[in-house]
Amino acid sequence: MKRSVQIVLLFLLPVLMTIPYSAGAEVKVIIAEGSYNMGDGETPVTAEEKAILAAKRAAVEEAGTYVESYSKVNNFALTKDEVQVLAAGVMEVSVLEKKRTVVGDGFNFWVKIKARINPDSISSMIKRVKDRDVVDEYNKVREAYDKSQKEIDDLKKQIAAARDKDKAKLEKQIAAEEKKFKANQWIEKGSDFVQRGDFEVAIGAYSKAIELDPTSFLAYKNRSWAYCENKQYNEAIRDAAKAIELNSQSAGAYSNRGVAYRRKKMHPQAIADFNKAILIEPETAFYYNNRGNVYRDMKDPNRALMDYNRAIELKPDYALAYSNRGTAYENKKMFDEALADYARAISLNPRDYQPYASRAEVYKEKNELDKALLDLNESLKLNPRNAEAYNTRGVVYRRKGNLEAALNDYASAISIKPDYSFAYNNRAYVYLVKGDYDKAVSNATKAIHLDSGYKTPYVNRARAYLKKGNKVKAREDFSKACKMGNDDGCRELQAVLK
Repeated sequence: MKRSVQIVLLFLLPVLMTIPYSAGAEVKVIIAEGSYNMGDGETPVTAEEKAILAAKRAAVEEAGTYVESYSKVNNFALTKDEVQVLAAGVMEVSVLEKKRTVVGDGFNFWVKIKARINPDSISSMIKRVKDRDVVDEYNKVREAYDKSQKEIDDLKKQIAAARDKDKAKLEKQIAAEEKKFKANQWIEKGSDFVQRGDFEVAIGAYSKAIELDPTSFLAYKNRSWAYCENKQYNEAIRDAAKAIELNSQSAGAYSNRGVAYRRKKMHPQAIADFNKAILIEPETAFYYNNRGNVYRDMKDPNRALMDYNRAIELKPDYALAYSNRGTAYENKKMFDEALADYARAISLNPRDYQPYASRAEVYKEKNELDKALLDLNESLKLNPRNAEAYNTRGVVYRRKGNLEAALNDYASAISIKPDYSFAYNNRAYVYLVKGDYDKAVSNATKAIHLDSGYKTPYVNRARAYLKKGNKVKAREDFSKACKMGNDDGCRELQAVLK
């Protein structure tokens, strides 16, 4: 039997409606249609899913127009490809209607969908799209879909001309291609969950894809990133290695493994993987940025700067590379250059909390405390769960003489990050200034317990012991700090010994 095998995209003016959203933003709703003509060897379930895919692709075109308009109003610098990725990722799709009709001697599957777009989700996803080569990942999934469909189209043509005894073999091949199609669906779902920050769910989706198609390097590569973001670094390294085994020219798989190695502080292995990624794709900015991060961790800001410069040269709107280069400049005490880079990062992505917090650190170093406070307030407005920003703001408040505000911020930092030794030490210092020596001792002790190699808490605890009249314990702590290379500890130890 001959049946049409092309996907029909119905761009008959999808209806856009605006409905109020409880948070005050506007939610966009797009109504779109799609259809698919099922052929020999295909299953009705998959045929219907392909009709839904057609409708989703139609909706993405309309969603892209909305996302682009939204990004311009909110000063987000997005490329055309990034707009398409965001449009696909932010849509929440539900099926409104579906029907099956006889067309000649075959069946046509038709669906109508509703795609709902919450603009709040656009803002939260932009950083993830900007920070990684998500566009390439999105395009690879689309290519996999199209390749699978082309294979099915070719097989159906062969079935139409085949003798009965050959049809069963061809239909078996179509069934195998349908499994790949379903695997790609799970990969797409996984990528959407990654963009939303739902890494556990994404891992489950990629695992489903691997069950359906154990040869899918894309599923392993993407799952490696989801594991990495979920802080399961060993699993991320394992999956990236499997992806490389399936496709030795996957620069993205090497990069994913490099990020996991970096987070495990396995710097030589990370550098080797980023070198390999750059060798395969020397024009991809993300890999230079990633390698720059490792050099920065290794206290080699000059090499880090070289990589960030190259990343920015390749991708001039790369906000994260500007932010990272700002940190490298900050490490070299080149504060004016650092401030310029943080400002550029903020202009490119004003919804990213990190450059504000990083710029505040520079203002703090320059003792421009009011400017630091403004940036920290903005950073915490964008991300109220940023323990580091609370800690830094606590320092700023303490320097401005507002000790109670400082204590409140240190408490917030510790509630978010209970193992935050710096916040405990900073709180110990404030209690020392306030004359609450028991609490100073308690907090400094906690900081030491969390990080025995941290020198400053020994000095703060020693000072508190000294104020309490316990010179023996004060001497012990000053001595420990001195042996660890703390100049204040050595100087104050000598004063106690006199």
